[in-house]
This record gives sequence, structure tokens and C-alpha cells, in this order.
Amino acid sequence: MYEKYAIDRFNPHVPFLVSCETLEALASIYVQNKDVDRIQGLLQYFKRFYSYYSHNNTYKALRICIVEASAQVNHLAQTLKLFRDLAFAFRGHRNIRSFKKQKEISAITSFAQFRARREAIRENISHDISLPEDFKTEFENDEDTICREMDIVPFTASEERNIHSFTERNSLIDGKILVADMPNLYELVRTQVSTVFLSGGLDRISALITLIRASHFRLNAFVIAALCELGKTSEAVLLIQQLLQDFPKTMPQVLVDLQTFLLIMKACWNKSMQDITPREDKDLQFRLSEAMLCYRQVLSTHTVFKPQEDIVAHFLSAMLNCNSVTKDQLFHHLELLARDDISGLQVRLNTETYRKFRSIFHSEYPWIVEQAIT
Repeated sequence: MYEKYAIDRFNPHVPFLVSCETLEALASIYVQNKDVDRIQGLLQYFKRFYSYYSHNNTYKALRICIVEASAQVNHLAQTLKLFRDLAFAFRGHRNIRSFKKQKEISAITSFAQFRARREAIRENISHDISLPEDFKTEFENDEDTICREMDIVPFTASEERNIHSFTERNSLIDGKILVADMPNLYELVRTQVSTVFLSGGLDRISALITLIRASHFRLNAFVIAALCELGKTSEAVLLIQQLLQDFPKTMPQVLVDLQTFLLIMKACWNKSMQDITPREDKDLQFRLSEAMLCYRQVLSTHTVFKPQEDIVAHFLSAMLNCNSVTKDQLFHHLELLARDDISGLQVRLNTETYRKFRSIFHSEYPWIVEQAIT
């Protein structure tokens, strides 16, 4: 009875629990309205009534929406800072290790904090520092008056108390940030990358590295995606090579992921399908070779290299479209691949490309097959 009275009395505007689905829907609306503050308010509400660990998808959605709303405003410095904070919440942005212990402690901590949070809601207990008088609204002043009369302290969650459970940062979200999940941030980054190339400066790679360093290394996925869209695949490979030097303590396969290389290979393949000059053809063939070598360098570190079918298929298709490519050049890459873990590997080429491949290599490399027509 007291719990119901406390919620009704101190927050008559929301006398019921707002579901996670509704919070996510509201956040999407506020992104379209470029309203960062209100999404942060939703996150404040969320952490008062829900657990970050037990309602992980909503926590992830709200954090992403905050960055997306900031990107809509084109506030670069603020967006880069918010993105850095978001990136630290993802386990995939940390060096590969066993997260079993982390998950176990997160689950135990989540349950313990659930009980503490339930008591705080029931008793309206606050662990926060009160706002300065000048910043208080009429509602907050009324709330303070009622609290003084009843000799209690209002619970106004403004402090993230259940994110980190270790002495080091405890990331709660599985996987990595995907470019497709943050279209507004991508547009902002693409604009910045375009500006770098339009400025005519000589050291463009350094300028892009500076942009990434201003936030988190995961921003490289957005920068490279923008470079591929702008047709700057050579610069994309150079950027990866520079990142490997600038972030030596981060495992290469954590620093750059498979999707990034797939984007580069697709961009090269799209270029190979166009009507290009002999010089462009030769440049493209060289670019593809550099990209494949870089791919091997990143994915071979500390692990057995197992090629990804889509990446190899786009690589071979683009190489076969290059008039300047020789059998020896193809043979070199195919022999390297043949030494790798190709168990179960089937690289599917479309009919025209497959026939071109078999006109050069008649029966070798049986793991390269014709794509079935469905």
C-alpha cells in the first residue's frame, strides 16, 4: 500500500510502470526530434525501474538513440564523446577473452541490485546529490516540501550505479557496434570524411586517424564504410594498416572486423563492374591484392586463418574482372588460401565468373564452385 502511495504521491504524472518497448519507441521519436536530453531522461527512468543486465536490449537501444540524436544535431564533439562512452559498453570492443566470469558476476550483481533498487523505489530512497536550488523545477520544489514533511528523501536516479561491477570497466552488451544500427552517426562521419578529402590536404590518413582518436577505435568501421562509398578503397586499406600501428595493444581482429573487409571487397567488385580505363584497371588489381594481404594479416594473428566465403568470392570476382590480372597473380593468392583452414569452405561464383575461372584453372581448387540458380 505504501509503495503505491509513494509512486502516486511523488510522480502523479506517471502512476504506472512504462514498459521497455514503450521506452524504445519513445526514444526513436525523440531521435527524429533531435532531442538528446529527453532520451537521457528515458535512460534515467529505465535505470530506476529496470536492470541493465536483465533488459540488455533496451539498455542498448537507449544508449544508441542518445548518440543518434546527437548526430542528428550535427554536434560532432559531443557525438564523438557519446560514441566513445557507448563503445565501452560493448564486449566486442575488448581484447578476446573468456567473458564467462564477467557474465556470472554481472548476473549476481544484477540480482543484488534488483533487490536494492526495489527497496529504493518502495521507500523513495535517494543515493544522489541534490540539484542546486536554481536548477530545480516547481515539481521538484513541491517534492522537496513533501519530503521534508514526511522526513524522507526522494529517489531521483541520476547516477549510473549498476554498470560497472569490476575494478576495470565491465562491458554489458555482447558484440560490436554495427554501422547499420547508427545511420545518423554514419551520415555525420561521412560528411567529415568528405570534408577531409575536399580540403586537399596531403596527409588525409592522419586526419582520419585524428578523427578516430577523438572518440573510440570502433569509429574506424564508420570511417572505412564512408571511404568505400566515396570510392576511396586504397585509403581504406592504408587506414587499416595505420590503425594496426597506432593501436598495438588492441588485437587486430578486435580492431578491424570481417564486415569491414567485406565492405572493401564489395566496393572493389562494384568498381570492377564499371567501364574503367586500363590504368584504373591496374590500380584496382593492385588495390585488391593489398586488401587481401591486409585481411590475412589481421585475421591470422594468434588464430588459425579461416577465410570467409563472401570475402573470398568478392575478391576473386573482382580480380577476374580486371583485364590486367595474370594467372600467376591469381595463383599466388589461391595457393595462400589453399594452405589455410578451408575445411567446409565453398566459395560460390556466379556462372559467368565461374566459367572465366575454370578457363584458367580447369580442375584445381575444388572448393571454388558455381553458384546455384534458385
